[in-house]
Amino acid sequence: MVILLTHVLQQLQLFGWVIFSLLLLFFLIHVIQIFMFSGRVAWLKKAPREVAMPLSVIMTLRNEEENLRKNLPGILSAGKADYEVVVIDDFSHDDTLTFLGTLRHQEPKLRFSSLSQETRYSEKMARNIALKSSRNEWVIFVSPSTSRMGSLWPEGIMLQMHSPADVVINYSNVEPEGRFINLLFRLELFFQQLKSFGFIMNGFSYIVTEENVAFRKQKYFEGGGFRGKMAESYVNLELVINTFIQKSNTSLELTDDTSVFKSEQVTISSLLELLKKEARLLQHLSPVRKALFFSFEWVHILFLPLVVLMLFKWLSFWPLVVALTVLPAIGYTFIIKKVLVRLGEGKLFLPSLLFALLWPYFKVVYRTVYNYSRRQKRWKERK
Repeated sequence: MVILLTHVLQQLQLFGWVIFSLLLLFFLIHVIQIFMFSGRVAWLKKAPREVAMPLSVIMTLRNEEENLRKNLPGILSAGKADYEVVVIDDFSHDDTLTFLGTLRHQEPKLRFSSLSQETRYSEKMARNIALKSSRNEWVIFVSPSTSRMGSLWPEGIMLQMHSPADVVINYSNVEPEGRFINLLFRLELFFQQLKSFGFIMNGFSYIVTEENVAFRKQKYFEGGGFRGKMAESYVNLELVINTFIQKSNTSLELTDDTSVFKSEQVTISSLLELLKKEARLLQHLSPVRKALFFSFEWVHILFLPLVVLMLFKWLSFWPLVVALTVLPAIGYTFIIKKVLVRLGEGKLFLPSLLFALLWPYFKVVYRTVYNYSRRQKRWKERK
């Protein structure tokens, strides 16, 4: 086999050497991504638990009376730990405030306020008011559609809120409901978070969702809050947290015990907005993190075409090419399975394999079209 491979290598022309060198380079980068990033998430050790810190659970909402009636009592009774629930109403037109007023007399943990009128950038203003209103040093944002929490939520999170941590990151997703678009949304949100977890563990920190992420509110105000970021669409507290999150001050509590799931009707529009949110977040990453993100993405996209080209042009290489393809695939499959089981998402395993292989091709096309349309819109506005 070695003699045959050596003989074939000697007959390669310049183009063949370029393709073969690229394949080896992409294989190396692919292995680093799989084992140093996703793999480190799979083998993440649980941090030691210390004394629980008081926590403020925050909701900002508009016209969410139905969700509040179904979900807020469960959030208020999720544990016996020392936490408050702060609700900020963003100028609702339904009976949200009436329901909150009634529930407030029954639940001492509950506090609420509201924006007095409809304003521009109200989502960010509501979050700013909520942070100012919260009594505790640590805060965590959840959605009014949060219908299921892990068995140790929020106690398990509160036990991680100790120095030197400024951020405690937990997993979140939507509830499965059997529809294909719901499955796509859940897979995309899972892989977005998996990538961010791996980046954080390697010192290239960023988060993709503000939900179920606890942090010291002091860090928000030290960084100026939403100053200079009010007009950014699709993205809220992720922008601010990404300015102060570091590997050294972040605790990853990645278990089903502290995960939350939302009960939402997922549509195609919901999925596209999730992709737009990621595209906007990428625009705010540092050049190093952005370069690393796109290098991993393009290596994944180009690796399979290179494999096909090698097999088509130089079939004698097939044992080596198959080995370079199959070995990382086996490792990645094992890692994905381990992470999904850890997060209580075992049913996503088989769909996740096909999704991870094909979905990136759609994403890069969609993101390119979206970014182009935004540039065209800005250009027309300047005219």
